[in-house]
Amino acid sequence: MSFLSFRHTRHAAVRSETVSLIMRMTSDAHVSGMLDRFRSLRLSLEAQDRANPSLDVLRRHTFVWSAAPWDSTRVVKDMFNFYEAMALGVSAGWLDEAILKSYWRSSYVLDFDDFRQYVDDMRSDELGGPKLYLAYEALVQKWRGEST
Repeated sequence: MSFLSFRHTRHAAVRSETVSLIMRMTSDAHVSGMLDRFRSLRLSLEAQDRANPSLDVLRRHTFVWSAAPWDSTRVVKDMFNFYEAMALGVSAGWLDEAILKSYWRSSYVLDFDDFRQYVDDMRSDELGGPKLYLAYEALVQKWRGEST
């Protein structure tokens, strides 16, 4: 009986932390800024017909956000590191997958697909390595095959 109680309490804590993360994503200036920069970069790339950009394209892309120049690779790296952290949280059981999936699934999967060339280039680049974003990719593959 105590095991069931512990399990229920832990599951409630995981769900609570996941909802808290989502709330922080919408209210924390750093996180919301990261999301806004990434969306703006995506639009900037699309406007220049640069879908699925390579690492080289991102390195050369001029990107201005809030009247300041930004490193395009840094913007994508920040977003994908965030996604990787979410995937690691799910795989470790710290975040509730069902809640994240219902809130985030379409952009989580589309962002990976739309920046696949960047991921491939980073994995072959001396700065990245072959294991870069593996947890993110695994969760993308899982969610891609599941219905909502």
